[in-house]
Amino acid sequence: MGQKISKKLEDYQKMSSHMRNQPCPCNSGAKYKNCHGKDQSLKTDLGFSLEELLFLKNDVLKIVRKLVHSYSGELTSHFPDQKNIIDSMYEAIDKSDKSAIVINADHVLNTQSFSRVQHSGLGTIQLTWSVPALEKVLHRDLLTLQDFKVEELMKFVDVSELNQEVLLKAETNDSPIYVIEYQSQFQEVEQWAVDGNHRITARYNHKIPTIKGYCFSEEQHIEALVFEYMRVAYTIRTNLIRMFYYRGGKVPNLLPIN
Repeated sequence: MGQKISKKLEDYQKMSSHMRNQPCPCNSGAKYKNCHGKDQSLKTDLGFSLEELLFLKNDVLKIVRKLVHSYSGELTSHFPDQKNIIDSMYEAIDKSDKSAIVINADHVLNTQSFSRVQHSGLGTIQLTWSVPALEKVLHRDLLTLQDFKVEELMKFVDVSELNQEVLLKAETNDSPIYVIEYQSQFQEVEQWAVDGNHRITARYNHKIPTIKGYCFSEEQHIEALVFEYMRVAYTIRTNLIRMFYYRGGKVPNLLPIN
C-alpha cells in the first residue's frame, strides 16, 4: 500500500513540474513558475499545494465520470430523446479535465472559504465555496435576511472542526450567516451553513432557537465554488439526481453546465 501511495505522489509531482509553465492557480495571470512557484507559497495563500490541487481535480472528475456512467442507463430509459444531456455531461468533464486549474475570479486569497466532502458509493467529492464570492452574489441578487432554525442547521455542523476560541467569540457575534441549499443523494434539499457554524453552535449551546442569515439557491451558490472543475462536478451530480428521481414526462429543471 505504501508503495502505491508513494508512486501516486511521485506521479503528481511530475505533473506539477510540467505545470510550472501553466497559469498560476491564484488567477494572477502569470505563469506558476513566475508567481507562487517561486517560493512554493500556494498552500499558504490558497489552502492547497499544487500537488493537492492536481490530485483533487483528477480524483473528483474521475468520480463524476463514474457517476454519469452509473446513472446513464436508467436515465436514457426514462428520457430516451434526451441522450444529448448525458453526452453534454461527458463533454463538460472532458473540457474541465483539459482546462487549467485557476481559482474563481471573485475569490480573494487569504480570505474565508468552506470545504465539505460529499460521500457516495463511488468515492468522495470535495467542494469548496468562497465566502467573498458568495458576498458578491448576495449584493447582486439583493438577498433577503431571514430566520433559520438553529436545531435544523446543527444537523450539518461538524463540531469536531470548530475552534474553541472562535466559538467563545461567536457568542457575541450577530453577523448574518450564509446558508446554501444542497441537493442530497436522496432527493431532499438540505441547508448547510458555509459561513457561521461557530455562531450556530454557540446559539445551540445557549438554547437560542433561531439565527438570522441569507440563503443561497443552488443556482446562486455554484457561482461561488472556488474552482471551475468543482462547479462542473456539483452541477452534473445535482442534475443526475434531479433526473433520476423525476417521474414526469419531461426533463426536470437542470442547472446549467456551461
